[in-house]
Amino acid sequence: WMERLRARKKPWRPFLAPFHSVVLHYTIGFLTLAFILEIYRLRRPSRELHRITSLVIGLSLFSGLLSASLGLLRAGGGGYDPQSLGLHRAFGLSIPVLTLLTWLAHIRLARDENNRWARAGFRALLGAALAVLVVGGHLGGNLTHGSRYLVQNAPQFVKTLLDEETPD
Repeated sequence: WMERLRARKKPWRPFLAPFHSVVLHYTIGFLTLAFILEIYRLRRPSRELHRITSLVIGLSLFSGLLSASLGLLRAGGGGYDPQSLGLHRAFGLSIPVLTLLTWLAHIRLARDENNRWARAGFRALLGAALAVLVVGGHLGGNLTHGSRYLVQNAPQFVKTLLDEETPD
């Protein structure tokens, strides 16, 4: 019966794994929106904006968990450089963890808006989550598109600045 169960699971991997490329964009969007909302909240603090930010971080956490799960399915299909994949996996799995910590810090901040340490901790975690997301996303893009994808069509002066060699 275990073999039948495994046989039933196999068709799902090839179907679901490509959705990693779709779902990850929700995580990027929600986490970026939370960051923008927090910048706006610096100038115009409000309880309502705090609740909206909490919702957005929660959505980022949900989509991040789903994206990480689908990413593990995609990686299981093989065909990637193991070292690059391992680095991308480490960053990718860190994103939901950091997002959860950010959300918990945000909930803690709701109890005492005037606690500057809670506010600083929340903002530091939000910034760290976004930074890890950018690096992890870049590493994933390199896996999918190659390491020269962003600069292959750059003007020559940009390639020179980046010390990129141009093919003859």
